Amino acid sequence: MVGKSREKIKHSLFSRFFVVLVILVSILLIFGIAREYMSRNELDNEINQLEDELQRLKVQKKDFLSSIESYDSDFFVEQEARTKFDMKKPNEQVVIIPISGIVNNQDNNSDVLDSNKQMDQNQLNIMQWWQYFFGIKS
Repeated sequence: MVGKSREKIKHSLFSRFFVVLVILVSILLIFGIAREYMSRNELDNEINQLEDELQRLKVQKKDFLSSIESYDSDFFVEQEARTKFDMKKPNEQVVIIPISGIVNNQDNNSDVLDSNKQMDQNQLNIMQWWQYFFGIKS
């Protein structure tokens, strides 16, 4: 009888130890799986950010290449030659307008605008646009 009780105690200790061991291993597995899941989510987010950046850089590259193509065009070369080197085409005449003429013209325009402003103060903006486009007074 003493042998059976020792065996029973031994068996119950072994089963308790086994249950605790299984619980500990299960907890360790759950923590490991959770950690891997979190690191995978972080990697997925980083991959998505990098893919977005790649798309943005592709668009930027496309814009850059199109701007390079525009620099190779004859129109761009002609404009640069005109503005930077003061060049002109053969048989082309260049007209230079003195600044004093522009100032006098602006003064005359400001007088006309002041007189028109007083006349049109009572009209609505929409009516002014209507008159401008269609020339019809209502």
